[in-house]
Amino acid sequence: MTTTPPIRRGYIVIITKPEDDRLYGPVELSFSLDVRENEAFRYWDIPDSKRDAITWANQDIKMWRGDNPTWVFKIWSVNDPLLPVIIDWKKWDWAIEPDKDKLSGIRDKYHARNLLICKKNAHDRAADVAAVLGGASDPTI
Repeated sequence: MTTTPPIRRGYIVIITKPEDDRLYGPVELSFSLDVRENEAFRYWDIPDSKRDAITWANQDIKMWRGDNPTWVFKIWSVNDPLLPVIIDWKKWDWAIEPDKDKLSGIRDKYHARNLLICKKNAHDRAADVAAVLGGASDPTI
């Protein structure tokens, strides 16, 4: 039996650097921002503050691009079928669980803000393209 994963909301920024095949993302620390491999901050709309996720991501990209003009930044919906990474949603679900003993009120504030990501291999990416184009789910067929 297959199940459809829940629809998640938000966007991530994927950063590529020249002559480096790894993928990076901006992450939010307690009092600063950083860029890390295999992690990416999850941008989301905050209706009460009228903060738009895409605008927010673009503001961070503008900040990083100033000191890193050779880096390539791309904003991706976490639901994009061609997303080049796998997101560890189980870790995120665990992180956002309520915890009354924590000041933040959740188990792990860092992983509630920053998603663990893993670069998809070529086979996974080809399968994604085939699925989007309506082809076989396994491109080797």
